[in-house]
Amino acid sequence: AILQQFQGTHNFHSYTKGKEWSEPQAKRFIIRWRLETFELNGETYVKCEVLGQSFLYHQIRKMIGMALAISRNVAPEECLQIALNSRKKFNVPLAPEFPLYLEECVFNSYNKKHGHLHGELSRDRFLSEINAFKRAMIDKNIVESAEFNEDVLTWVRGLNDGLYHFSQWKKWDEEARAAMPAKAKRAPKGGSAGEKAPAKEAV
Repeated sequence: AILQQFQGTHNFHSYTKGKEWSEPQAKRFIIRWRLETFELNGETYVKCEVLGQSFLYHQIRKMIGMALAISRNVAPEECLQIALNSRKKFNVPLAPEFPLYLEECVFNSYNKKHGHLHGELSRDRFLSEINAFKRAMIDKNIVESAEFNEDVLTWVRGLNDGLYHFSQWKKWDEEARAAMPAKAKRAPKGGSAGEKAPAKEAV
């Protein structure tokens, strides 16, 4: 439920590096978040899969970082929307990069234009083999690695309000809005982030 709030078109300037609220490039369209749990070596893990038209630098890691902070009761849930809707840039937690990998590129535009001539670019007919390989090799190597068990878990345990000041975000947002001219307080209209092929990543 937390990750699904990112679906749709939003301004992700606080969920990336080097982008301001006013830059059109800060807008991105998230098509879907999907989660699954699996058991390995007696432990339960959650795998998060995101499908989007395109992603900004650090965007996925920051979305995961915010979701973890909220789910562990470190940050109020309203912080997610504050960072999406405020012109002020907030320090959103950056989750470690290690478990993140690109799983699939989707070529919808190519398939619509040229699929009837050359055949569609799709991995669907290999899905059973792909999923078996991911579970047996990729997921297993991730959760058994030193990087996951040391770096990732250390980062998760280190999430705290003193580092990110989540408890102050609502007040800071209200102060920023109060300082803006009246006509600038209106929320920008949403829109598509373009016609780029969606990319799916898993973490």
